[in-house]
Amino acid sequence: MTAEERCQWADTLAKDGYYDVALRQYEAAARSEADNPKYQTILGDAYVLTEDSARALRAYRAALKVNGRYADSYLGVGDVYKQNGRLRAAEGQYRRAVRLRPNDPYIQYKIADLYRQMSRWEEALTHARKAAALRPRTAYYHFFVSAALCALDLWDQAIVSMEDAVSCAPEDDYYHARLGALFIATGRFAEAVPPMTEAIRLNPAKPTYHCQLSDAYRLMGNVSAAAREDQLAGHLDDYDLAELALARHDYAR
Repeated sequence: MTAEERCQWADTLAKDGYYDVALRQYEAAARSEADNPKYQTILGDAYVLTEDSARALRAYRAALKVNGRYADSYLGVGDVYKQNGRLRAAEGQYRRAVRLRPNDPYIQYKIADLYRQMSRWEEALTHARKAAALRPRTAYYHFFVSAALCALDLWDQAIVSMEDAVSCAPEDDYYHARLGALFIATGRFAEAVPPMTEAIRLNPAKPTYHCQLSDAYRLMGNVSAAAREDQLAGHLDDYDLAELALARHDYAR
């Protein structure tokens, strides 16, 4: 069995919940291709998922000893630092990965997400925009751009980016609901109705969407329509209430 076949088999085992067996396959693949940084890096990624930071770092450093320009290994080292709360150290590793592979949208996204955690929103926006430009049909990258723009109080631009996310994933109820929330946040209550209605059509079992649509109607002064949506929402459990509170917080300017 080749190293590639072992990794594919390990991926299948991990998906089925056989993590220890999968890890042994990743280790065997790395041993069989000790001079290939790819398999050492895959092994490091597996250790990150099991939160074994020490072994992950050893695997990534072994990969970088073979090839000091292997961007995925720097990304992995950054992941370990990030997992352990060392965000500034993670930044240095991610920046190396970006320099080595600037046209990789995932690497651009990873450093954008790190800057989000550091509340460095302008830098997060810069890299998120690069990710979206490199992979323009990936809805989540547009969603991330929108989130960064919201954090910078650039609400109209945030709406445009969320509309891009919706156009990339028109069957995903979440993006429709987020667009509706942005319209509510900016006082464009009537414009919130179509995306919230579409979110409900796509996921009719989600009561919080009815509550958000109710908010839009109530803010428009349409009390009867708001009451109808409240009735359709029915009883909200603790999870629903927490989710609704978060949504309302997001569009409370």
